[in-house]
Amino acid sequence: HHLELDPDFVIETNQTEAKGYEAMEKLLAMPDYPTGIYCANDITAVGVLKLLSHRKNIYMPSVIASDDIEQAQFTTPMLTTVSLPKAEMAHLAIQILTDRMNGGHKAIVKTELQSTLIIRQSVRQYISTENEPEYYI
Repeated sequence: HHLELDPDFVIETNQTEAKGYEAMEKLLAMPDYPTGIYCANDITAVGVLKLLSHRKNIYMPSVIASDDIEQAQFTTPMLTTVSLPKAEMAHLAIQILTDRMNGGHKAIVKTELQSTLIIRQSVRQYISTENEPEYYI
């Protein structure tokens, strides 16, 4: 939707539930809050959602992550996530590793695989006001 990234909202952290919780605490300490949060993995997003559920009467940003772990469907709200083709990823990794052990694949390998967006309750629909007329009273 051509939304700009605010670098002040980027928090580098380890990818654990506890670190997700701490990262959300840092975001809430800022004067402005992001409207959407992307976490590098689902377990970090679980920590973000736990903090938000513990703090009542605050805003609720859209939260999305990647992995589609089983726990993602049991969070409140249920986590929107990108399901990764883990079996295909493992199969390709074994093929490349085996090939390298046999003297092949010395260069870096870049592979793109199909992923699936699993939309659950942790995201809101984006509504653009860009093309709406302005009204003056």
